[in-house]
Amino acid sequence: YDYDANGYDHPDNFIERAWFSIRYRRQIYKDWLYLEFEPGVYASREFDFKTEPVIRLKFEAVFGATVFTRDDLTDQLLPDL
Repeated sequence: YDYDANGYDHPDNFIERAWFSIRYRRQIYKDWLYLEFEPGVYASREFDFKTEPVIRLKFEAVFGATVFTRDDLTDQLLPDL
C-alpha cells in the first residue's frame, strides 16, 4: 500500500493533497516482465478534498542478467595500476 500527503507548515500547517493506494505487482513473463495494478484515491485542497478514484497500470521490463556488487564495479572502473 502507499499513502502520501503533501502540505505546508508556514504560515500555518495544512495538507495540500493526499493519495492512498494499494499496489499489486506480478511477474507476467519469465523473470523480466512485470505488471503493476494500483487502484487508489486522490484528494486535493484545490477541489475541496473531494476524492477521485484513480487506477495506475504499469508494465516494467528488466534488461540485463548480470548483477554487480560494489567491489565488481570498483574493479572495473579503477583497475590496479
